[in-house]
Formats: sequence, structure tokens, C-alpha cells
Amino acid sequence: MAEFEKMATMGQTYVETQIMSENNSVAYKFDVAAGLVNSSPAAYHVKLNDVAFGDQTAFTGYCLIEFSGKTLVSRRIFTITAIESPGNVSLIAALNSLSQNNYILLTNNRTYTSPLLRTKLEQLGSVLYPKEWMNQYEFGYVCFISGKDRKVAMEDISLNDGKLRGDIRARLEMVYDKANDIGAQGYSERAVDDEEEYSTTTLQDFKRYPTNASSVPIADYQIEPGKTMKLSVDLFGDSALYANNQSVRVNLRWFNGTTYLEGTTIMASMTDKDKWASYSRFVQVPATTTSFTIIVSRVGTGPGKAAVRNMQFIEVSRGLEPMTQNAAIGVNGIRMNQAIESGGLILKLPDTKSDMSGDIIASEFREYND
Repeated sequence: MAEFEKMATMGQTYVETQIMSENNSVAYKFDVAAGLVNSSPAAYHVKLNDVAFGDQTAFTGYCLIEFSGKTLVSRRIFTITAIESPGNVSLIAALNSLSQNNYILLTNNRTYTSPLLRTKLEQLGSVLYPKEWMNQYEFGYVCFISGKDRKVAMEDISLNDGKLRGDIRARLEMVYDKANDIGAQGYSERAVDDEEEYSTTTLQDFKRYPTNASSVPIADYQIEPGKTMKLSVDLFGDSALYANNQSVRVNLRWFNGTTYLEGTTIMASMTDKDKWASYSRFVQVPATTTSFTIIVSRVGTGPGKAAVRNMQFIEVSRGLEPMTQNAAIGVNGIRMNQAIESGGLILKLPDTKSDMSGDIIASEFREYND
């Protein structure tokens, strides 16, 4: 008898699916777990759409898997030690010569890190790769790497004290339709990542990122000309602020030296008064940029409170793309243009150029686990 897999469950008050797609992708799903001795289960796996992807033979060390779409290109094993041994040197060389394809890097069994290997992963934008002091523990590490951008797109790590635990493997799931969907919501390293709340009732320019300087070199924040960035922020303005025709504004400015090149503005909406609202923009770094700054301002001189929090500025694999496909339900989730409840918009994917087909009526969306 054929085996069936649940794609979605629909009830009178909900739509439930395993994944609510953040990058409009539903075609392929990687499920990757790094092996860890004292985990239960302990074995590593690499699955594409729940089917083993390539050779699953056990190994000790690191495995670098290159793939294109749904095709396995290569699988290489490296024995890594705490010093710069031949295996360490070979893995660093492989990471220095990435193709335009995407990659999976994962560990299995007892393995180590080293200073040069850590430096290389940090150059690729890793923020979780283990430091040398972690060699005293058993660890598992897994990441997806964009070969085109030379960036870690997603990563996970697990440390173990030598005692048997439950399933503590480092594990990732990645859903994509095409190569540049990997990293579409941002790479691991962030130029700006500040969740703190800042507010004022009097000041005009009340917060500047990433520092208080008039501008900062893009090279210090791993930003490159021509790359695509995503600016995300939460803004707040109270009723008193908007009653006097004021607002809250975010202004991203690019410079060449001290010469202003261009900018991007986000303006809080009066319809969101007295509550926090999230805003985002995709921008391209101008070709001659050398520095940048982000300024948050209280626009106007009357009474009222303005505030900002959760500022993020990160490189992404691609900018905003128009929805050219109809809504779809697949084993890897739901792709849609809008979700509408009682005539009002409750969810809209980041797409302003779509044909608006495939509205989904629902009062609740849920994700289920395997």
C-alpha cells in the first residue's frame, strides 16, 4: 500500500501546515542533522523531501556537500583536529574555492575546531561556529552556505557535556524553490542587530545606527557595493504624536567619503498609532558607497512619543520578487499572496507586485511538527 504524507489540515476555524513559507518556496525541503555521540538518536542525516540525499555512510569529522537545485554535485569528508592538520588545511582550501552552487557543512561523531578553521567560518559570516575552548566538549555543527555570496545562510550548534541526552543534535530545515531562495530572509551575520527600545518625547534625531558617528565604513560591517540588504524595524507613535501631523521616520543614508549618494526612508503610518508596527525595505548598496548611517527621527515639534526597537540590517541573497505563481499547498508548506479574515488583511507576504490570486480565508494559521 502506498504511503501518504500529510500536506495540510483544514478545519472550520484553521489551516494547519508543517511550514508557513517565509521565502515563497514550497518545492524542496532539506532536513539536515549533525551526528552527536551522546544524543539519542545520535546519527547524522541529510534528507531532501524526506528521502536520503546521497551517501549516508557514517564518518568522523566534517562533511561538505555541494548541491545544485535537487542534484548532488559532490560529497567530501575531512578529518579535523585541534591543530592545523592536513584535514584542516584541506577543508579551508575547499571553503576558499566554493563554486556558485550552495553547500551543506555538517559534523559527525567526535570532532574539533582550530584557530584557522574558525577564522575561515567567521569570514563566511558564521556567528555560531565553535571557538577553540569548545574542543573540551563534544559538539555538533551544521550550516548552509551560499557559494555565490560566500555567506553562511543558516546554522545551528549543539554542545554536550559527555552525558547521554535526548535528541540534542544540531539540526536545520531549509525550504526552497531555486538557488537564491537560500538566504532570501538574510544571512547569519548582521550588519546591525539591536533589539533594544529607544524613545523620546522631545528630540528630533533620537537614535542612530550602528553607532553615533555621522557615518561608518561599510567594510567594518561586511557590507559590499552592489549587494542586496534588508532593513527591518519596529516603530511606535502615540495618538498625541499623530494628532499634530507628526510621525516617526527611519532614514538610511549611503555616502562616498563625505558625499551623500542616496537614501531610503521608512515612515510610520498613522493607522498604527498607539501600537508597535513592523516595517521592512529591500535596498541595493550603491556601487561607489564607502560608508553609511541609519537615523531614526521624531518628525515635528509638537507633543507625543516616538520609539524604535528591533532594528536589523542584513545582507540577503535576493531582493523582493513579484509573485508569478499561483497559491499552492505542498508537502513543504503553503505559498500564498494574501490571507484575509472577515474582509480585513491579516497576513501579507513581502510582495507588492503580485496578481493577487489565491487569497486564503482563515482565522488562524498553525504549524505542526512531524
